[in-house]
Amino acid sequence: MQNKFWKIFQFVQAIAVLFLFSTSTLVAAETAEQSLDQEISYIQAEWQGTEMIITAAKKLERINDVPASVVVIKREDIERYGYKTLSEVLENIPGLYNLDEYFSRTNLGVRGFWSGEGSPNLIVLINGVNQIKGDNDQNPLGDTHVPVEAIDRIEIVRGPMSVIYGSGAFYGVINIITNQISESSPGAIASVSYGTSNTKRLFVRKSGREGNFHFTFNGSIYKTDGLDQPYKEMVSQPASLLFYGISKNHRTGGRLQEEQKYFQFSGASKDFTIEFIYVDSNRESIIPFPSLDQGNHYEYQQMRIAFGYQNKISDTFSLNGKLTYSTDNTHTKYDLFTEDSYGVDHYSSDFYELELNAFLNPHRDLEIALGAYSRNLLDIAINNDLPLVPQLTNNYAQLSEDNDVTTQAVYAQFTYHPLEKFSLIGGFRLEQQLRYKLEVSSGNATPNFLKTEDTYNKEDPEIVPRLAALYSFNSRNILKFLYGKAIKHASFGNNTEQLFNLLTDDLSNEYITTTEINYISQLSSTITGSVSVFHNLLDDLIVRVVKSSTNAEDPNNRFSSFRDNKGKLITNGIEFSLNVKPMFGMGAEISGTLQETEDKKNSELEVAYSPKRLGYFKAFYLMNDDWTVSLTGTYVDEMEPAWDETVTNSDSSFGNRIGKKIDGYSVFGANARLENLFSKGTYLNLRVSNLGDTEIRYPTYTANSWATEGYIGPGREVLLTIGKQFN
Repeated sequence: MQNKFWKIFQFVQAIAVLFLFSTSTLVAAETAEQSLDQEISYIQAEWQGTEMIITAAKKLERINDVPASVVVIKREDIERYGYKTLSEVLENIPGLYNLDEYFSRTNLGVRGFWSGEGSPNLIVLINGVNQIKGDNDQNPLGDTHVPVEAIDRIEIVRGPMSVIYGSGAFYGVINIITNQISESSPGAIASVSYGTSNTKRLFVRKSGREGNFHFTFNGSIYKTDGLDQPYKEMVSQPASLLFYGISKNHRTGGRLQEEQKYFQFSGASKDFTIEFIYVDSNRESIIPFPSLDQGNHYEYQQMRIAFGYQNKISDTFSLNGKLTYSTDNTHTKYDLFTEDSYGVDHYSSDFYELELNAFLNPHRDLEIALGAYSRNLLDIAINNDLPLVPQLTNNYAQLSEDNDVTTQAVYAQFTYHPLEKFSLIGGFRLEQQLRYKLEVSSGNATPNFLKTEDTYNKEDPEIVPRLAALYSFNSRNILKFLYGKAIKHASFGNNTEQLFNLLTDDLSNEYITTTEINYISQLSSTITGSVSVFHNLLDDLIVRVVKSSTNAEDPNNRFSSFRDNKGKLITNGIEFSLNVKPMFGMGAEISGTLQETEDKKNSELEVAYSPKRLGYFKAFYLMNDDWTVSLTGTYVDEMEPAWDETVTNSDSSFGNRIGKKIDGYSVFGANARLENLFSKGTYLNLRVSNLGDTEIRYPTYTANSWATEGYIGPGREVLLTIGKQFN
């Protein structure tokens, strides 16, 4: 099978090289009539402000009417630029940047703020279904293995969205839509890919209609050997690697492999929908120390099943609702120090969500949205057993018997049009997390066994407000004044850590308050642009606090460390985007973010993981009916790692960075796509990422602090895909 696959790959590669060579000297022909029609339709939608999204209000509305900053990525964008993975798509969206700490792989920072692995401050949806993990209330994009071929569009709504989505929507919502069926979309797709690091991917899609029932199935299998980088170039003192039982010549190769299986089914019939998502992921990681042999083995299984209902009862009243059941299971087996070393982590959670939304139009100038929400974590279990780290030996955490974690909320949002060109939006959410009892034990079967139980009772209801004013100079120029607040509940994982550290003070909610001015302009039929000026105040952030120990009898125990609501940051920034399409079949986009984040608790320190400048570039050219070439580019500014107050300096003082400052970097990628190869619907795609083989480094992370020089990112990568689209 491998020989046959390799022969096919060699043949396709030869055809690709011959085609690239033979067409490199050709002048572009006229654009195809079908492409012209699509381009005209696209420009007309932008010109008239009729582009619609569903994510911002859980109902269809025009982007111009959304009280937030919005970015939409379509299937044609993904195909045009040839993005290899969901991570690569998101890294090219203004304001977003990735940080890889060799564990989660995809960790998005947003507008100068990164709160650690798992992207806990963004809501991630697949077809409107929440992808949150129950144990730590995270939305780990590294475990959201949606294949790019399955994506019909991505809607990114930036800014506090807690009024509509509740806890965790600090910086907005990312909705990955994979179930759109239209007259122009293919009824089926099959593709195979091969690339750098022995990367292989097989993808199939089938969609269709049977009477009133329409459906979409997406399935993918993905394998890669992962990065192969030298350990010695990621540490200040290569000799220190001997402490971890590895030589200076060890590399990450064979220790960051991944295998993913993704299956998703969507069905709809009249007023009812069903969504089923299953992910089975096996990957290797390097945390908290360099891996000895095969890397820490991380297994993740996820299942989501959601039943939806929507009905337009009258011209002025409509309803929609959803019941979702979710289960997550992760298991990590550690590979550290010696071949027979032992260490495991296990996390599992089961929960369901119920939501109901009502939309009323009692008057032509007034729109009302009302909603109710409930989320019940039925079962959570955390087990850490890593004897090499004393504080992580036989630790167990779970809900006490007959307890669950219940979050309930109601919200209301009003849109009033006092003038034809002027809209006022106001809303609030009343959200409450009920008290629950949890228990932890540590050192099981040892003399240091300890079992503790506590009740988390921060159940006072939170009121989350939102205000906006939108003014349309005309259909092509929109000005938005936006104010919003968002909250993030202390997670079950946060609270169990408090118990393990014998701390009785409960953690409070985190907050963000954002003020933003957003201007959207269609300057002409070929030029569009937008500018946002924003001010973010993040308060009561849950951060690790280090205090001097008062135990004079133990001079080696000089510090104690725990989590507390002590973080406070302020970010001021400006974001801009300019899109130019001078002629049919050609276009370019340039975007950027300038931001400054200040730590109000320690203003003398530069904020960690916060680049001050981000830049983005995209350009494409449709050379003829079937042949498209494109170029992408991103710039991420320099970043500092975290500050650790317990580090001992050479002059016997305390406090320093856990690693070195990371330089900024620019990365370019190129893509070539050929349609109708051999037969109609057959396509060939060649994507080259990091075209110049630029060295990318990510700053050292606290949970994986051995890499004091920073983690080395991917070099030049190539992915070749051949596929077939069927009508």
